[in-house]
Amino acid sequence: MVRIILFILFTVMLWWYMLPVAANILNVGNICGALACLLGMAITAFYAKFRELLLLINKSTAGALFIRIVAAVMVCALIYTSAALTMITVYAKKTPEKSSTVVLLGCKVNGTTPSLMLNRRISAAYRYLNEHEDAVCILSGGQGNNEEISEAQCMYDELIERGIDANRLYLEDKSTNTYENLKFSYEIIKENKLNKNIAIVTDGFHQLRANLISKKLGINVTGAISAKTPYYLLATYTTREIVAVLAQLFGLSG
Repeated sequence: MVRIILFILFTVMLWWYMLPVAANILNVGNICGALACLLGMAITAFYAKFRELLLLINKSTAGALFIRIVAAVMVCALIYTSAALTMITVYAKKTPEKSSTVVLLGCKVNGTTPSLMLNRRISAAYRYLNEHEDAVCILSGGQGNNEEISEAQCMYDELIERGIDANRLYLEDKSTNTYENLKFSYEIIKENKLNKNIAIVTDGFHQLRANLISKKLGINVTGAISAKTPYYLLATYTTREIVAVLAQLFGLSG
């Protein structure tokens, strides 16, 4: 019964990881997630044969050592994943100080129209700016492939259309990744003598890594203004962030 439940669970998770592929989204998140689910399905479906194979390998000294190393790696991976998920949740829910300068991190623009994820970030920023009329916002994001305008310009146009005063908005349209988003935005903050304490607007899963990068740059983040990630993208992008945070901790990314 336990194996049947686990098999169903892995199947559902595999389906969740594959949903973004229909929207042409394929990254390390859904690749790693799908592989883990397929492995889980194979083990639960063929448990008896898998157990026999392990017993056979364990008979030799080298085989026993190999099994212990693999087991240790899996335990470490589970511990890290649990810790990362906990920290992602904590950082996504941290309430910012009211006086903080808002930094809105961009993502894909479809021509001149914000993608679903970007639109939700814009909406989160709009709600905060509407509720805190003294707050100013840095709109951060350059122009990528297949984008007719920069992400910053797209965010600016959307917020202006929703009634936010242009004097409260600053464009940073040169960045190509999160590190540059924060670095270039901080330069604008210093140039314009804005409050150096910032609140970051991005998806909840992204807040932890944005905070790690900010700390590396010497930027004080007081809290998060987290957008709601579309449900069908949540598993893929959260898994991608777990991998990206690990790379960040080992200095393998900016």
